Amino acid sequence: MAKPETAAQFAKAKVTAVQIGKVRAAFDPKWKDVVTKLRAAIKAKQNDKIDLYLVALEGRLKELNKILRAATLARGNLREIEFDEDFVAENLSEVEKAVTTVSEAVDGFTEEYDEGKTLQNEAEAASTKFQGGANQAMTNLSALDGEMDDAKDDLSALFKKQDAIYSRAAKAAESRDAKGLEKAQKEHAALGIDIALTLHEGLVKRVKEFGDKAAANSAYSDDLKKKLKDGVKDIQNKAVGVNVYVEQLGAASIGVKALSIGQIDIAKAAKALSIDRAGEAGLKKVLNGPASGFESGLEQIGKNLDPKQKGKDMLAKLKTAGVL
Repeated sequence: MAKPETAAQFAKAKVTAVQIGKVRAAFDPKWKDVVTKLRAAIKAKQNDKIDLYLVALEGRLKELNKILRAATLARGNLREIEFDEDFVAENLSEVEKAVTTVSEAVDGFTEEYDEGKTLQNEAEAASTKFQGGANQAMTNLSALDGEMDDAKDDLSALFKKQDAIYSRAAKAAESRDAKGLEKAQKEHAALGIDIALTLHEGLVKRVKEFGDKAAANSAYSDDLKKKLKDGVKDIQNKAVGVNVYVEQLGAASIGVKALSIGQIDIAKAAKALSIDRAGEAGLKKVLNGPASGFESGLEQIGKNLDPKQKGKDMLAKLKTAGVL
C-alpha cells in the first residue's frame, strides 16, 4: 500500500519537474546560440567577437551551474519517491514522465557545462588577447589552480558529509532497519555525488588541454612555456591528492546504492526453533522487522510454544543455525 505522504511529496516533485523542463526549453536555445557564435568566431579568427562571446559564455556557465544543481536536487527527490514501490506502481506513467524530464535535464546540463568549459579554453587560446599575453596566460593558469583548490575543498566536504550518511545506512542495513536504510539512501542520493565527480573529471581534462595547447603555442616564449608547464604539473599534482576523495566518493556512491536487507529463510528459522507451519506467519513478521525487535518479538512467540522458550535463547538458536 502506498504511503500517504508520498502523494504530497510527488505533487511537489511533479511541479518541480515541469519547471525544470520549462527552464531547459528556454535555456538550451540560448546556450546553442552563444556556443555556435563563439565557435564561428574562433573559426573566422574574429578576435573582438571571441572576447565578446566569451563574456556571454561565462554568464551562461554561471546560470547553468545554478540550474544543474537544482535539477540534481530534484532528481534526488524523485529517487526518494521511487522507494515507495506501491505508489510508483499505481502512478507509473506520471512518475516515469517526471523522472525522464529531470534525468534528461541533468544529463543535458552536465554535458553543456563540460562543453562550455572546454570551449572556453579553446576560445582563450584562439584569441590574440590571450595568445600574445604572458600575463593573461598566467592568469588563466591561476584560474585553473584556483578551481582545483576549490574542487579539493568541495569534494573533501562532500566526502565528510556523505560519510556520516553512509555510516547510518550501513548500520541500518546491519540492524535490518528498512525505514532507516531507505531514509539514508535517499539522503545520500540527494547529495549529487555522481554529478560532482563528472564535473571534476571535466576540470582535470581542461587542465591537461591547457597544458598541451600552451606547449604547442608558437606565440609563447620558451620561458613562458616552461612556467606554464611547471604550473600545470603543480595543478595535476594537486589533482592526485584530490583523487583520494574522488575514489572514495565513487566507491561510497556505489556502496550505499548496493546496501539492502537480505531475506531471512523463515522455514529454516522455524525448523531451528521447532515452530510448526501455523506459527511461521508470526515468526516471519518478527524476523522481517528491525533486529532491535528480534528478542522481544521472539519472547512473545516463545510464550505460546510447548515447551515455552525465552526470546534470548531463541535468538541464540537462530544464530547457531546460521539463520542470522
